Amino acid sequence: MTPTSNEERLSLDDERRVKVLSPSALVFRRFIRNKLAIFGTVIIVLMFLFAFFGGLVTPYDESRVFYIQTDVMKEFAYATKQGDYRPFTYDGKELPPSEVGRILAALSKDTTAFSADGTDYTVNRLSESSYEIFAEKTVATIRVIGGNTEMQWKSDANLTDEQKEKLSLLPTTGSGFVSIDGKMYSLKTGAKSSSIVVGGPLAIFTKLQYNVVKDGFEPDYNLRLQFEQARGAKAVTTIGDGFVVTPDGDGGYFVSKDGEEYFFASDMTLKAAIPGAVFSDEFRDKVSFAIDTKSSEFTVGEDNYSIADFNGQFTISLSQSSSIVNVYGSPSKEHPLGTDMNGMDILTRLMFGGRVSLMIGFVAIIIENLIGIILGGISGFFGGFLDMLIMRAVDVFNCIPMIPLYIIIGTTMDAYKIDPHLRIYVLMLIIGVFGWPSTARLVRGQILSLREQEFMVAAEACGIRPSKRIFRHLVPNVIPQLIVLATMGLGGIILAESTLSFLGLGVRYPMASWGSTISAVNNLHVMTEYLFAWIPAGFCILITVLGFNFVGDGLRDAFDPKMKR
Repeated sequence: MTPTSNEERLSLDDERRVKVLSPSALVFRRFIRNKLAIFGTVIIVLMFLFAFFGGLVTPYDESRVFYIQTDVMKEFAYATKQGDYRPFTYDGKELPPSEVGRILAALSKDTTAFSADGTDYTVNRLSESSYEIFAEKTVATIRVIGGNTEMQWKSDANLTDEQKEKLSLLPTTGSGFVSIDGKMYSLKTGAKSSSIVVGGPLAIFTKLQYNVVKDGFEPDYNLRLQFEQARGAKAVTTIGDGFVVTPDGDGGYFVSKDGEEYFFASDMTLKAAIPGAVFSDEFRDKVSFAIDTKSSEFTVGEDNYSIADFNGQFTISLSQSSSIVNVYGSPSKEHPLGTDMNGMDILTRLMFGGRVSLMIGFVAIIIENLIGIILGGISGFFGGFLDMLIMRAVDVFNCIPMIPLYIIIGTTMDAYKIDPHLRIYVLMLIIGVFGWPSTARLVRGQILSLREQEFMVAAEACGIRPSKRIFRHLVPNVIPQLIVLATMGLGGIILAESTLSFLGLGVRYPMASWGSTISAVNNLHVMTEYLFAWIPAGFCILITVLGFNFVGDGLRDAFDPKMKR
C-alpha cells in the first residue's frame, strides 16, 4: 500500500473532525457527558417501564377491591329486663299516670283495698308478681225511710233519665246487676244503706312481659288473666281454649296450643334485630343469666354473643365471620405496598396511575407547544397588529388565576357527573390550553431575532411563501429551545395534575393517578399511621419530576454550552 502523504493525512483528519464536530454530534456528546442528564434519562425510562410494562404484568386489575375474612359483631337481638309492674287494661284504654301511680303505691304496701277520687279499688292477688285491680265508683245511694225507698244520684254520675230509670229497678231485680251502654252496674247492700256502683275489672298489673311468637296473635285480657292465675301453680296447666302453660324453670312460661308456641312470658323481653331470628330456650336462659350476673358475653352452642347495657336496654351481638374490605392492609407477599382506603392494591394503582400522569404530561405539553408555536410564529414573523393582538392575549392568559379556575372547572365536572375517563381528556385539554403563553413568547422572541438574518432574506428573495418560511426555516431553529422548555415543563405538568387530583379536582375514582393516590395525606391519622399509603406515590412523583428536570438541564447545557455554570 502506498504510504499516505502528510497532506492527505491532514485532509482525512479534517474530514473526521468535521464529522465528529457536527452540531447534532456535539449536542449528543455534551449530553452524555452530563451525569445528571444520564441519571435523569435512566429514571424516566424506568418510570415508563414501571407504568406501562408493569401494568401489563401485574396480576391485578386497576379497580379490583380486596377483601379479608374477619370476625365481626352483628346486632342479633335486643333485650329489656322488666323490674316494675306493667298494666294491661280491661278495655284496652290507657290509664292516667296519676291512677297508675296510686295503684303502684298500693301494691308496694301490699294493700288489698283503697279509695281515691270517689273510686273504690280492690286488689286481687293472682300470683307472686301479678294482681288484678277492680275499680268501682258509686253513682247512687239508696236509703229506706218510712217504708219508702229514696235514691240520691251523684252529681258526677253523668246519667240520663232513661239510664236512671233502669238503675232504679236494681233493688227489685233478683240479679243485682245490669249492663247499660257496655258498662256494668251492680247493687251493693250495706247494713244501713245500699248503693249502685259502676265498674269491674280495671287492669292486670304484672312484672312479666309477653313476647308474642305467632304472627298476628295478641293475647286478650281474659287469656292474660287465666295465664296469670295458672302460672301461680308453677306446673303445666291448660287454660282458655286449649292453651297449655309450661314453666321453663327460670321464671319464664311458654304458652302453646296444638304443639305450636303462641307467646312466651317472662320478666325479659326479646326483640330480633335480624329478620327471621328464632330464640331457643337455651338462648333465653343465657341472656337472662347474663343480665342478672352483669356478664358481657356468653356462648350458646358454637355461637359467641356479647351483651351491652344501654340504660336498661340490652343489645345482644353475634360474632360472625364476614368479608370486609381490606382497608389500609399492611404490605404483604400478595400486596408488596399494601392496600389503600378502598381496599385496592397500591402497587397496581401506582402502575396504572403512572400511565395517566405521564400521559397527561405529554399530551398537555404537546398541546401547549402546538398552540405556542403557531401563535408565537405568526406574532414574531408578521409583527404589527397581529403581534400586538396575540401578545395581549398572552397577557390576558397570564393574568388568569389557574388554581381557582381549576377548582371551578373541577366543581362543574362534579356537578355534571362527568365520566372519570372523560375527565382525563378534559384535564389534558385544560392544562394544555392554558399553558401555551410561555411557549408563544419564546418562539416570538427567537423569530424576531432570526427573521432579519441573511438566510431569511434569501428565502424571501426566492419567493418562498410566508408559511414555509415560518415553519420550514424559522421554527426549526427554535426547536432546541422548545425541547428544553418542554422537557422541563413536563415535571411541572405532572405536579399540577398531582395537585389537582390531591384536591379532588383531577382524576377521580376508579381511575388512578399519582396525585389521587397521594390524596390519603389529607387525613392526619392515615398520614401518620399508614405511611405505605402515600409515600410510594410521593416518591414516584419526586423522582419523575427530578428526572425530567435533570434531562432538561442536560439538554439546555448541550444546546448552549455558554449557559452551563
